[in-house]
Amino acid sequence: DSLVSLAKAFGYSTEQLLSADELGLLADLKLQPVTRKVPLIDWKSLKSIVDKTFVLESSNWIGCPYDLSEKSFVLEVQDELMTSIHGRSYPIGALIFVDAEREPKAGERVIAIDTVTLSAVFREYVISGSSTFLKPLNERYPIKSLQKSTSIIGVVAGSYMPG
Repeated sequence: DSLVSLAKAFGYSTEQLLSADELGLLADLKLQPVTRKVPLIDWKSLKSIVDKTFVLESSNWIGCPYDLSEKSFVLEVQDELMTSIHGRSYPIGALIFVDAEREPKAGERVIAIDTVTLSAVFREYVISGSSTFLKPLNERYPIKSLQKSTSIIGVVAGSYMPG
C-alpha cells in the first residue's frame, strides 16, 4: 500500500519507483520514516529528573510523527487544566509528545517541575515583560508565576487523542 501511494505521489508506477534507471532526479532521494517510537512514561517518574536518575524506559512505546530529540517521551494528560473551550485543547487521556532538549519559547506548552515539591505540571509558557508564567488553558484555573524552584524539563511538540 505505501509503495503504491509513494509511486502515485511522485507520478511513477511501482515498477519505475523500484528501478533506479527510471527515476532520474529521484534516484538520490533518501526517504526518512515519518515516525519513531517514544516511551510513554508515568508523571511520577519525572521527579527522577531532579535527582539525575531519570532513564527513558517504558513497556509502552508510541509511534511519533514529530521531529524529536533522543531525550523525548510521551505523557498522558491527567487533569482538566489544559482543556480549553476554544482553541487548542488537551483533554484528559490525550497523549503529549515532549522534547526534553528543546528550549521553550513564549506561547509553547511545557512540562515544568518544582524542584522542592517534585510536582510536575503541563502548562503554557508565558512571557510578559521580564516575568514568566505557567498558564493553564482552562480559564477556571489561575495563571501562576514561574517560581525560582521550578524548572522547565521539556517542550510539548504535539499531541494525540487515542480513539
